[in-house]
Formats: sequence, C-alpha cells, structure tokens
Amino acid sequence: MLNINVKEFDELGFTVIRSAICEEKISEVGSIALRLKKEFGNEAIIGKTKNFGVPTFWKGLDMASKYDSTLFNHYTSDLMKRIASQLLKSKEFYLFNDQIVVKEPKEDFEFTPHCDNEYGPNLELAKKGIFKTITCCWVLDDFTNVNGPIQFVSKSNEKITPLPTAGSIIVWDGNTIHSSSINKSDKIRSVWLLIYSSTDIHKISTSENYFDRFYNDKIVCD
Repeated sequence: MLNINVKEFDELGFTVIRSAICEEKISEVGSIALRLKKEFGNEAIIGKTKNFGVPTFWKGLDMASKYDSTLFNHYTSDLMKRIASQLLKSKEFYLFNDQIVVKEPKEDFEFTPHCDNEYGPNLELAKKGIFKTITCCWVLDDFTNVNGPIQFVSKSNEKITPLPTAGSIIVWDGNTIHSSSINKSDKIRSVWLLIYSSTDIHKISTSENYFDRFYNDKIVCD
C-alpha cells in the first residue's frame, strides 16, 4: 500500500515514499536513464542547442520524456497522478518538466544549495504561494553517504539527508532548499525527477523567454 505522508511533507518540505515503484519499472527507467545520459549528457553535445526545455544540453537532461515515450507514460500514470494530487492538494494540476540525472563514478557533477523554483518561471510568485511546484524523484539506485545523495534543509532549518533505496520516491516542494554532492563511489547513481505545477506555467509572468518550451498539459484526476 502506498504511504504518502502529507503531514511530513507539509512540516519538512519533503517526504520519502518508500517501495513505491516495482523492480521492473525501476530497471526499465534505469536503462532509459543510462541511454539518455550516454546520448545527451556527454561532453560532445553539452552546450549545443536543443529543442525542448532549457536552450542547451547539460550533464543532465530536462524534458526527458520528450526523448522517450515510456517516460511520458510513467509521468502521466495513475500512480504519479495520485501522488501529485495529494501533495498539491488538488484534483487538477499541470505537467511542467522531467529530468534525468545520472552521476557517473567520480564525475564532476554536483548541485549546490538551491530550490527548484529558482529555475522556474517566477521565484517571487512561487515564494508568495501564487503557484506551487513539486518534484517527485524516482530513486533508481540506492542512495549512500558517498554516491551524491540529496540533502535537504527543512522548514525548521535542519539539514537532513535521507538514504532511500531504489524504488522509493522522494517528493519535495519547489521552495525547499536542497543540494547533492559528487558521486564518490565506484557505481552509477541515477534518478528521474518528475515535476508538476499547480498552475499552467505558460501563463505565469516571467523575464525568461523559453518557458513555453516546457510542458503545460492539464491533468484532471477522477
């Protein structure tokens, strides 16, 4: 049974849903993640112009489901609709973005402390609660202390580093500060980040000119 701790999410700014995804789906998405990393996250293509999401390729891949329909099917699945609906507290919400992040062993790939809404259409409106985003992180490999786990700064300013196993989903609010270090292990560490918004981001005032390259599909739950 899926255990979504809404109270913990509201109090901390994040929660971990353990054993949320079966081994078959983890293996399937994990294989896709490695293929997309090899194809679009390599040094030969980084910095080149792309068609979706942010203007150029980087070490991860945003709008990943535009490159693989299996990802889009999972992004819009009943499982993810249920999670997003409960944590956004609405039966109606929108797709926004999804990202593959694969950290290879010893790769110079880390994220300094930030909140996801810093890279959204309008941070100030998000801080005021005019719109809300959540990130649902599919854990594709077990997190350890050395393979670049995600560390959160809770609403009470406590630093917390959960170490979920593969098959878990970490969900955090778009205003929650978090970071992750370099993968110092000898194994790959992969995640898939599924981002949902309470609002059509194409209609949010922004100083950037590329947010119409992200999703704004409306989802309605029964």
